[in-house]
Amino acid sequence: LDKQRDRFPFRLVGPSSTSKSAAMEAMKEKAKKAIEDQMGENAPGMIKPCFACCGGPVGTMEKFMFMVPADKQQMVKDAIDKYKS
Repeated sequence: LDKQRDRFPFRLVGPSSTSKSAAMEAMKEKAKKAIEDQMGENAPGMIKPCFACCGGPVGTMEKFMFMVPADKQQMVKDAIDKYKS
């Protein structure tokens, strides 16, 4: 064992759990940002001024769901649920 330690004085270690969790958090933030951008782009024009006071695009769309066309409401609800999870 001492001979092996002399030949290989370092240990190969895989990614730590902290770097994995940091990567997962970065992926979650990226997904949330994508949902926010999509909501902002697809929101009806008359509610866009409310983004600043109603919690951004996602919060505003949730509060003004009645303004979303009926055929797109389920898609918006699913995106909001994904954003919150």
